[in-house]
Amino acid sequence: MQGFGVDRHLLGLKLAAKELDIEVPKLFFDAGFVRSLHMRISTSQVASKCDGFMCYGPLVIDGYACCYNPRNEDMNFAISAFRSSKQTNAAFFRESLENSLDDMKNLIMSN
Repeated sequence: MQGFGVDRHLLGLKLAAKELDIEVPKLFFDAGFVRSLHMRISTSQVASKCDGFMCYGPLVIDGYACCYNPRNEDMNFAISAFRSSKQTNAAFFRESLENSLDDMKNLIMSN
């Protein structure tokens, strides 16, 4: 939301090089950098006071997308994954997220 995602800045540099027809820096072809672009979990906050539905798809076939909206009294989540991927299971992701949030709540409430 505040533009601190380094991937967006790097994408801008790459696209600017292409648009200006100059050599794309070698960083963008480095195996580590290329691998870092395969983001299996994509999350984003959609800040809204209303109880609206929000969702988007995963960035990669073997990944998940998790949109969230923290509000004063609750949090909305929308989870998606490709059904065709044998590596993902949106229902299991949802259950794991819910259990983790319950664990955090119980820890906070016990102290």
